[in-house]
Amino acid sequence: MPKSPARESLVFLDACCLINLFGSGRGEEILRALPYRFAVARYVAEKEVLEIGSDEAEPGAASEARGRTALSPVLDGLIKQRILTSVAVTTPDEQRELIRFAVDLDDGEARTCALAMTRGALVATDDKKAIRVLRAAVGQEAGSDDDPCLRTSELLFEWAEREQVPEADLVQVVRSIARNATFLPPKNDPHFGRWMKLLEGGG
Repeated sequence: MPKSPARESLVFLDACCLINLFGSGRGEEILRALPYRFAVARYVAEKEVLEIGSDEAEPGAASEARGRTALSPVLDGLIKQRILTSVAVTTPDEQRELIRFAVDLDDGEARTCALAMTRGALVATDDKKAIRVLRAAVGQEAGSDDDPCLRTSELLFEWAEREQVPEADLVQVVRSIARNATFLPPKNDPHFGRWMKLLEGGG
């Protein structure tokens, strides 16, 4: 199992990871429980994480139809409560890092990585290219103690361990993520096997 980051580490959440966590239906609970300081690039919060699937049907929809949930108001609430910090790229150092990462990554990922690099922070992302580019930028390899990347699975299972989440609840959480965020971890994810067992109905 990969080494957990130090308590109170600053973690920038990329769009994909935010969508996955809130697709679980328990995103706020997860962020509140974990012992890290969470941040998001302002561009990501305002331009990329607009809505997610919802287990609740839209009014007037067929009973089996699922609705959509706007995520921006949720993030705004967390920012006001200081559970999540919104950060814009403003300084010369951040601008330089943004230019460097923008060669390989899209706007949101480039901003997320630039802000993390200038602050010595971690990035929570499941994007394969972003993980590869960020690791190369800091000269680290997968599984090292200084890995700059976290994945949805690592945050989810650390939360489950800390909060002693029942197995049946975890099954529902990973199913909700698959349904609402259309996410499955890649085979090289450190928790791929456990995730898939839960998805199939039990760990």
